[in-house]
Amino acid sequence: MLQLNNDILEIGTDLLERAHAAEPKFYQAAWAEQQLLNWVIRDDDLKKRLFRFIEVLPALHNDREIASYLKLYLAPNGNPLPGILRFALGYEQPDSLRGRLAALATRYNADRMAHKFVAASTAEETIAVIKRMRRQKRAFTIDLLGEAITSEKQAEQVTQTYMDLIRNIGTAARDWPAVDPIDYDSTGKYPITNISVKLTALYSQFDPMARERTMAGVGDRLAAIFREARKYDAFVNVDLEQYRYKNITLAIFKEVLSRPEFRDFPDAGIVVQAYLRDAEKDLERLIKWNRKRGAPLAVRLVKGAYWDYEALLAGHKTPVVYLQKWESDACFERCTDRLFEEIEHIRPAFGTHNVRSIAHAIARARQTQVDIHDYEFQMLYGMGEPLKTAVCERGLFLRIYTPYGDLVPGMAYLIRRLIENTANESFLRQSFAEHQPPEILLAAPERAVNFSSRGRSARAEARGSEEPTTSEDRKMTAFTNEAFTDFSNNENREKMIGAFRDWREKLGRSYPLVINGERVTTDDWLTSVNPADTSETIGKVAQATTAQADQ
Repeated sequence: MLQLNNDILEIGTDLLERAHAAEPKFYQAAWAEQQLLNWVIRDDDLKKRLFRFIEVLPALHNDREIASYLKLYLAPNGNPLPGILRFALGYEQPDSLRGRLAALATRYNADRMAHKFVAASTAEETIAVIKRMRRQKRAFTIDLLGEAITSEKQAEQVTQTYMDLIRNIGTAARDWPAVDPIDYDSTGKYPITNISVKLTALYSQFDPMARERTMAGVGDRLAAIFREARKYDAFVNVDLEQYRYKNITLAIFKEVLSRPEFRDFPDAGIVVQAYLRDAEKDLERLIKWNRKRGAPLAVRLVKGAYWDYEALLAGHKTPVVYLQKWESDACFERCTDRLFEEIEHIRPAFGTHNVRSIAHAIARARQTQVDIHDYEFQMLYGMGEPLKTAVCERGLFLRIYTPYGDLVPGMAYLIRRLIENTANESFLRQSFAEHQPPEILLAAPERAVNFSSRGRSARAEARGSEEPTTSEDRKMTAFTNEAFTDFSNNENREKMIGAFRDWREKLGRSYPLVINGERVTTDDWLTSVNPADTSETIGKVAQATTAQADQ
């Protein structure tokens, strides 16, 4: 353990030194962008208001609307603003010259911000971006933006878009010269084309409660994507999203790859989210299943991007996510160790911008003598460029998670990236905006200082208030909303299905009035039908007369 910690410190210090040397200079546009972001994140209230405005910006149609909403969101109720913003928002009328200039500057900067995180919106632009990254010895995985699928027509279009991307990029890639280390593993050539797929985008009625219907609707479309990948030598990674979709996503992934035509398909992968309390159990189940399947499998290990949502959704129940960041970091390292133990069957991909996590993985690979071609690091497009340079300078395999699509459907992704990039506990913020010393940045997770909590739990942070600490406080805050039932849980789902089954036997019954404890029938009945199938009668309820109502 001592040697491991020494290796982590040595590797991590080297990465940090290389990264700081690669930071943008004051005369470069990237430097100005970073200074602007650093300025915004110093004021948490301003940051929240700004992000809320960015979220609605795509729905605004003209400069007048932009100027109106800019003032509405950034200066509500006369809240104080920094001098430069106070000057910029000093117009009285949104359609004044000053208002139009503010709107123009807003659209320009929002567009620059969007393109910082979203790589391209056409296949041609995507291929140009990919070629540029390959010149930097960076691999890619394309992420199709757009998270709300509301019709089967949309789901079919998304499925076709995935297949078109595989075909277009796969065809172009056949003429590209191989690049070391990103086009090889220890056995030979590795697929150049790499696509990340969200299963919720393949079916408009994706719902863990409707398990069989969802698995059937998504499974065949995922199979079609896998077939196209085989045809064009492409790799397909299945993303994990919110926790409620996790179990069914894993089930669909396993079911399709267990089909005879895909049992030997080596170019597929799945995500494990280390901020989940059951991450290690999920990983063990994947390992056990894949041993039986017998073909190589990739696992992308990430911390997770929905922490705030999952922590708030839990209510008073035990959250599915770890509440402290260091717990997620520690789980990430335990999963890293387990992945290297299974290196003969699993290709690990470490999705992180945390230098401690990266250094730990490199040190473990060195200890277990794993070839640098047999594992990879993954980072987000537009984030942590100096760190990407440092990883590439060490000759490591780096893949860039590359969003593709229009800004409007990608807004949810953009906001998550901005929140992640500017959070108090963000490694990028601590290392490049706040320049924390290496001994803090590279400390073991359980010893790391929690900068954001300052005496508050992460759960209280998520709720925006202090948790009650005394019995009197708890009495005053005794009421809590009941948390949503989690239908990704098999036990909950079976209970609900059982309730449906029991009540189906009671359909169509008549229910009389009850007056003073006695059942009273009337001549007038109200028929209640199933709104999803109006031919099905739920029951008939007796209607009361005025006299009966008085009784």
